[in-house]
Amino acid sequence: MRECSWNVAIIGAGPAGLAAAEAAKTGGTAGAILNGANEAAVGLFLEGKIGFLDIPARVEKAMAQVKAVQNPTMQDILNADKAAREIVL
Repeated sequence: MRECSWNVAIIGAGPAGLAAAEAAKTGGTAGAILNGANEAAVGLFLEGKIGFLDIPARVEKAMAQVKAVQNPTMQDILNADKAAREIVL
């Protein structure tokens, strides 16, 4: 199998890219944590409750506080998404 180098472009994308690269590296429910936190943070931004530059910090906080589950069930994924959203909000 060939080695992929997609992570080089992501790391250069700033804090959001670093969070995405970390979620991809971690696996399991990390993607659901990232997505749930990002959607909640963007929602707050669109409501005028936080600034655009506050989004990555909210996402990073959720990723740090919600433990990723490896080989997750659908319920694990839903729980991770919900927990991340609650932390952001």
